[in-house]
Amino acid sequence: MSFIKKALLYVSILLGQNLFAQSLDITFPSERAVFQRNNGNASIVYFAGNYRTRVDKIEIKLTALQGGQSQDWTTLVNRPNFGTYRGSLVVAGGWYKAEIRSSFQGQIVGESVLQKFGVGEVFLISGQSNAQGYFGRGQRGAFDDRVNVVSNFRDEGFNKPPYPTFGHLDAESSIAPTGKGAWYWGELGDLLTQRLNVPVLFLNAAWEGFPVGEFVKSSNGEQGVNPYSYNRAPAGYPFNSITDAMHFYTNLTGLRAVLWHQGESDNYLGTGFEEYASNLNKIISDSKNRTGKETSWVVARVSKDQNRYYQPIIDAQNHVINLNGNVFAGPNTDEISDRSDGVHFSTSGFTKVANAWNFYLNNDFFARSTPSFGNPPMQVQQFCGLENPAQPMLLSAPVGYVNYEWNTGSSERTLPVGTGWFQGKARDIFGNVYYSFPMGFDNSMLPQKPSLSPDGPLEFCAGEAVNLSTNNNFNNYWSNGYEGQTQNLSQSGEYFVTHINLYSCNASSDPVTIRNLPTPQPQIIASGPLDICSDQELTLKSSLSDGIQWSNGQTSSELVISDPGTYSVKARNEFGCEGQSESVNVTIKPAARKPSVENIGPDVLCETDSTILRVSNTQNMRWNTGEQTIEKAVKRTGEYYAINTNEHGCEATSERFNITVNPIPSKPTVEVLGSLEVCDDEEVKLKASPAYAYHWNNGFSDREVEVNISREIFLRTSNEFGCFSEPSEPKGVVILEKPKNPTILQTGTFTLKSVFSTDTTGLFYHWLIDNDTVSVEKPFIKARKSGKYQLIGEKYYQLSNGGSKSCFSALSEPYDFYISNESDGFSAYPNPVINSTITVETLEDVDRATVTFFSLDGKPFFSEYVDVFDGPKTFDLSRLPMGKYILKVRNNRSRFYRKIMIEQP
Repeated sequence: MSFIKKALLYVSILLGQNLFAQSLDITFPSERAVFQRNNGNASIVYFAGNYRTRVDKIEIKLTALQGGQSQDWTTLVNRPNFGTYRGSLVVAGGWYKAEIRSSFQGQIVGESVLQKFGVGEVFLISGQSNAQGYFGRGQRGAFDDRVNVVSNFRDEGFNKPPYPTFGHLDAESSIAPTGKGAWYWGELGDLLTQRLNVPVLFLNAAWEGFPVGEFVKSSNGEQGVNPYSYNRAPAGYPFNSITDAMHFYTNLTGLRAVLWHQGESDNYLGTGFEEYASNLNKIISDSKNRTGKETSWVVARVSKDQNRYYQPIIDAQNHVINLNGNVFAGPNTDEISDRSDGVHFSTSGFTKVANAWNFYLNNDFFARSTPSFGNPPMQVQQFCGLENPAQPMLLSAPVGYVNYEWNTGSSERTLPVGTGWFQGKARDIFGNVYYSFPMGFDNSMLPQKPSLSPDGPLEFCAGEAVNLSTNNNFNNYWSNGYEGQTQNLSQSGEYFVTHINLYSCNASSDPVTIRNLPTPQPQIIASGPLDICSDQELTLKSSLSDGIQWSNGQTSSELVISDPGTYSVKARNEFGCEGQSESVNVTIKPAARKPSVENIGPDVLCETDSTILRVSNTQNMRWNTGEQTIEKAVKRTGEYYAINTNEHGCEATSERFNITVNPIPSKPTVEVLGSLEVCDDEEVKLKASPAYAYHWNNGFSDREVEVNISREIFLRTSNEFGCFSEPSEPKGVVILEKPKNPTILQTGTFTLKSVFSTDTTGLFYHWLIDNDTVSVEKPFIKARKSGKYQLIGEKYYQLSNGGSKSCFSALSEPYDFYISNESDGFSAYPNPVINSTITVETLEDVDRATVTFFSLDGKPFFSEYVDVFDGPKTFDLSRLPMGKYILKVRNNRSRFYRKIMIEQP
């Protein structure tokens, strides 16, 4: 039978046909469930179930039936939702009755009782027939009510266990998953409960006749084989019965230890020490690996088959016990000879074996063994709001599991549900099974459409209202945001209510339309202040134009006020709804005298200018700008007027003057395009910054000007308003004179001299012979060869910026100079000498020359030394009398002679 069918069967049996009629039930834990305690004698126990009335608190009370500690009423869950609850308590080891009650606002609305459950010890039995047991062999059930088993399943590998139910261990009870009858476990249960004073739960996964090697082989997925009957178990069995119990049962209840009783068939087969020890170790290891849990094992020493004892098995069992810290020694049942057939224990043997197990499950074992603890029921998230009204609730198992299954047959993680019972399970990566608690939903889960009822007409005038009520008294959420059963409504609109039931499922009512008939709300709109002066006009206007009447009887939409008093207006519309405005009070006061103002200047001016406004006929006068002077100087654009104010606060305003003050252009800048200091054949170029118009101090009006006169240059700009800027920074223009009119004169036989019409101070001379420049920079040049001589003058100036500039003359007219082939390169003139002065030239630069004047008879009169004849040299002959002489010029290389005559001037 599949899990789904078994779960459904379990639900119907456990909960009964009338359970939906209960307002509160307990679906977890099941009756007689036992949860493994910790070594401190306590465990966390979860309680869960369903409620079907409105509650705000779930409480629990524990009554200790045998052992344990009672707990008075304590809160289990505050404000549960979705019709289910789940909470936990720390419970001391013992046998209990649990009472759970629900309440709303302090009133008890539901009660349910779990008659028996416990916190104690859980054991999983495994091995072969002396562990599995047989039906009808004279065994007795447990006397103590606290000895329990999982009672709803016995199967040898053909089906997987369903959700467990629990029962008392009677003589012929099945012990899930494979156990047959109480065997000696009922008597052991009595011994343990009496000694420990806590309940006990047994599970049995033993298989008749199977040796340890078949458990190992089946742990690898093969079929185990019974060596006596050669019957084959299903694939994976008998080993999987151990893991089935751990996956399906002890993952929920917890587990103290596996009780292992096996070895007879290995005696029969002659299994060796090493093989048995290795196989048993693997079974223990595989059980851990298949569950992810470290489980304690208690291994009985067993080998007797008929009359044969087999020490290698006993030694192997002892070896495994001594090898593993979490494996404990069980009884040596080979020592118990009370057998009914040489192998299986008799009724007297049951008692002895039970006592032997009780002896080894001593306090030391309970102190040193490590129990594993059960997991809480899987927490299923609930959400109600699906579109299918028959299945409005969505159940969602937690993420992270390997697979899921619901009692409906669905294998999805989520399940949409309607009425009925639902339970989910999930597996983790080890195969451990996690069950949710059974959840039951009756017809009350299905949301019913709420109704709305008004207490009066749904159409009314402003100021009136209607009460709208719904038939549900809780969780009512209205379309306008209101929460409650009844609300007073005065606004037009469409209203509906959504009711959320205790399962958080919702349904909305049909909408109801409320019409607040438009009631006129006339308002008085005044054209100005209500406290006016007699020279002012005030008009009161109604915001409505139809069906109105003023308090003075007029029916026009506007009312021109000529008298002080209180005024109001009312209006009636086509629905017969009438509304009246608020009243206004109008006061009229004497007017003030009107001041007279004249403008002394223009209405439009530049910002560097101003004008004067002058007022007369004043009465506590002030200007609109705040001043109280008779004259007001205006320098800014604006509207200006005078205001008289009388003792009543009435004001009279003069004529208004709109004065425009135009901006002046920003101060211009002048860019020098080149240099401010140029030769007089050049011009200084100046460029102004952009402007509307330009006004240079030299009379020009272009943006760029050229200046050829030395002077200071600046400009002002004007804008489109005719306003002038302040002057730019001045620029000093300097025109440098260049040498002019160069002329070449022959002033000696070999000497050419420059002549300029301008000042030659500091002048540099550039001579050219036949267009070739020569390196002579003097105002004269010695013409050493025939040719065309020309001259350029250069004037050098030091500029104010630290630089320098040269101004050049034009090229002189050429002077053709000719040297005769008969010339000896020496000249003396004038000859004859008339004014006692003679000039001597040499064509070459004769240096360190001696000039001597001799008489014709060779008598020297005087001599002079000339450093170099680099130009004409003049000699004073005033000491010589008239007559003829010989002039001699010589140095160590040259000699020149000339006869001269001195005459009287």
